[in-house]
Amino acid sequence: MLFTLSIISTIVSLASALILDTPSSQWYSGEEVTVTWQEQPTGDPVFTLVLASSVTHIGLAIAGDVAPALGSLAITVPDVQPGSYVLEAVNVTNDSDIYAETASFDIL
Repeated sequence: MLFTLSIISTIVSLASALILDTPSSQWYSGEEVTVTWQEQPTGDPVFTLVLASSVTHIGLAIAGDVAPALGSLAITVPDVQPGSYVLEAVNVTNDSDIYAETASFDIL
């Protein structure tokens, strides 16, 4: 039983080891923006940064092999349809393994 609780505790701490900051304003296709995040002491391995539609949940990888210790990354917003989006930090080998996600924000 103690072993099971230890495993659950480890999984929960890994799941919350990275916090992506939600953009404070709307983005525009083609502009350069800085994505920021907070790395917790437990740390996650490198991740892929994905821009996903809040409506269709279809994602577009916008940066790969990102080291959590960087804390920020400048990217160019891809040419996407205007709408509501989220950023996701996902496992580089399994994009359904989401480490962190922002709240929705708009791209115009």
